[in-house]
Amino acid sequence: MKESEDLLNDLDASAGDGDCGSTFSGAAKSIESDLSKLDLEHPETLFKQFSIIFEQSVGGTSGALYALMLSSAAPELSVKVDSNAILEALDKANQAVQKYGGARVGDRTMVDSLNAMVEELRKGLKDNQGMDVFERAVQASERAAEETAHQKASVGRASYTSSQSQTKPDAGATAISRWLRAIWEAFREEMGKK
Repeated sequence: MKESEDLLNDLDASAGDGDCGSTFSGAAKSIESDLSKLDLEHPETLFKQFSIIFEQSVGGTSGALYALMLSSAAPELSVKVDSNAILEALDKANQAVQKYGGARVGDRTMVDSLNAMVEELRKGLKDNQGMDVFERAVQASERAAEETAHQKASVGRASYTSSQSQTKPDAGATAISRWLRAIWEAFREEMGKK
């Protein structure tokens, strides 16, 4: 997320307040600085800790939505972390953002990329496509983020801007796809060590 700061700020400047990248870079730095205090052995607790970090360090609507997203996902990771638990966690996060944020697929928000991940993962797991399903699901999220460049915002700060300023991908959708990519890459790297 720190590496994405300038890109996300640039995307956000065209239809927002231009601080999306700085906001998420700040959250990443907060996570790094709290790393020794985080419970890396218990995913449910870890996600709850992430939720608190986002609520406290990000603030605003983004911080609240990420906090809700992470705290909604956490219980799905309480017993075991497998493909189905990950799907359920992402689905709960997606539902929470839609319920409390009011956005739906096609509204040009983070929901577009999060929902694309959930749906592609659900399809791939149903078809028993193995670990490759995660790469395809992340790619679906990235495509959905890119496609927001062709959508008109109907909720959020961007909905108050002209359609002429909504020609780049949505910063929030791009941030979600960047987070998902980073998590998947870290997981693959870790699995490669075993």
